[in-house]
This record gives sequence, C-alpha cells and structure tokens, in this order.
Amino acid sequence: MGPNVFGEPVGGALISRQSDNYGHDHGAAEPGAMSTDVFAEPVLVDDVPFGVRKIRCAMDAIEFLEEWPFEKRCRLHGLASDACCAAYDGRGPVAAARKVFVSWAIQTGICASAPCLELDAAEAADQVTGSGTS
Repeated sequence: MGPNVFGEPVGGALISRQSDNYGHDHGAAEPGAMSTDVFAEPVLVDDVPFGVRKIRCAMDAIEFLEEWPFEKRCRLHGLASDACCAAYDGRGPVAAARKVFVSWAIQTGICASAPCLELDAAEAADQVTGSGTS
C-alpha cells in the first residue's frame, strides 16, 4: 500500500504527511538533520473538498501544483512550479519558491495561511529569475 496521498486528518482539517509520494522524508531524518527544501513556515491551502492542507516544503508544493487541474493553470502556476522544482533540486532559493507559491495560492483564492505574503505576477517572476531590483 502506497503513502496516503490525501494526508492525515488533524483536528477536523486535512494536513499533508511529512513524507511525499516518492518516499522522500522532508522532516528530520536524524537529530539535527533536515531537508533543504523545507519552508521557513508552512503554507496552509484550502484543498477542496478535502479541507485545509499544510504545505511544508518545496516537494509538497510541487505535488499540490501537479494535482491542480490543467484548465485552471496560469502563468503564475508555471512560475510557482518552476521555483519549487528549482528549490527542491538545490538550484534556487527555498524562500523565493515559498513566496511564489503563496502568491499563486492567494491569486487562486485557496490560501488559508494568515498572514499571507502578497506578490503580484511580475514580482513573482522576478523572484524566480533573480532579475528583481529589490
């Protein structure tokens, strides 16, 4: 039997597991050891109809983005996916991936985290490409 794709219910809300569908553990493997794609703070998203889902790392975000219906995808979805893949592979900063993912979740109307960090699509693109002036 494979991993629980839908996560684990916690207090009436659905919370994703710490290991992903590929058997990667995104928590501490040993005391003091931690995966490098872990977000500084988890992002809560409303995973209708399953409830609130906790996105703890770039791989959680990648899985969530891949589950998103093709007909609802937009430019920011692609940027979030690219940024999270880069963070997971070690090619990009995890903080930038989280910002772009949160921006996409806000634009999509599924961000359940408070407070949410807002970015517009242009700023999100700058985060991914590193061409921002800030």
